[in-house]
Amino acid sequence: MEISNNYCNGECSRCGECCAIGLPITRKEEKEIRKYIKKNNIKKQEIYNPITNTLFARCCFYNPKKKICEIYPVRPEICRKFCCTQSQEDIQKQKAAIHAKAYWNHADLGSQMVTNMTTFDWLFYDDPEPLIRLMYAHLPENMPDNEKMMALKQYLTMYGRKDIADTIEVKIKHKIPKKSEIEKRDE
Repeated sequence: MEISNNYCNGECSRCGECCAIGLPITRKEEKEIRKYIKKNNIKKQEIYNPITNTLFARCCFYNPKKKICEIYPVRPEICRKFCCTQSQEDIQKQKAAIHAKAYWNHADLGSQMVTNMTTFDWLFYDDPEPLIRLMYAHLPENMPDNEKMMALKQYLTMYGRKDIADTIEVKIKHKIPKKSEIEKRDE
């Protein structure tokens, strides 16, 4: 992933570009975030627009209108430590250390394997749809739908989410976006 410098006068521009859809977190971070969400009645930000069939591949806690993180005081370590002015080498070292400790989205960056794959939509709001849409959109566009669904089930199982793969008789409410329709942030 190419990181750009989105700092303005030495301060973060709060563009949300670094607010990824599947961030690594520990069980302790999960517990803290759950408490904060409940205490502050935090609602997830919608990352799918059914009118334009656009999926914004970003964290459901990033509010693009206010340009804020709704869980900022308890944001995960990867968010607290990230700075887009760091070198790519430093960013990769930091990511590897954080992924090594994570329970959710634990990645072995050498093999590119992820275990306990999830999104915050799924983990905190029981909504697997954004991750399923994103995975589906990255399948070849010319692949028949039944083959896409089988591939999606295999991916979910491979990434430690057999629980969802077994129930995937398409809980997707809207048309699946094509890869070209996925955007990382608002216009």
